[in-house]
Amino acid sequence: MSLYRHIRDKADLVEGVTRLALGQLATAPAVEGDWDDRVLAWLVALRAELRAHPAIVPLLRQNGETMPALLKPAEVLVTILRDAGFAPSRAAQISWELLWFAMGFVVTEMRGEEGATAQATFAVVSDRRDELPQLAQTLPDLVDRDAGDVFLSGARHLVNGVRVELEASK
Repeated sequence: MSLYRHIRDKADLVEGVTRLALGQLATAPAVEGDWDDRVLAWLVALRAELRAHPAIVPLLRQNGETMPALLKPAEVLVTILRDAGFAPSRAAQISWELLWFAMGFVVTEMRGEEGATAQATFAVVSDRRDELPQLAQTLPDLVDRDAGDVFLSGARHLVNGVRVELEASK
């Protein structure tokens, strides 16, 4: 009963727990280095922090609790992108896109055991070899791929796209 003297309702409690768990996210990469290396380091750090708090990840998908907990880390990323030369609004848009990539990846990654999603996909593709010949041929190479490697590869592709956008705007 005494807990409700400090919080309004369940949503308030969930927000407080989420903020506490993610409030100290180590997503502030070193000031040194190119902006794109710093963005990549930010993404890797965010994934690591989210994975370090697996009980929090489902809460991030409920009731919009993502927003307050991730504002400080997003501020770091916007600052990096602004320093790189992006306009304020575009820096904010890119940071949100990268944040959603990282969160979506971790949510998908944590749905089951390591490799379970790839194994399940492989089974479906194997059953449909005639419909999906390209996937049936190449998917076995992906089944044993480490999720960290997949994340890093995807993050690099996104950061490279952001770099191309910045260079085109100059």
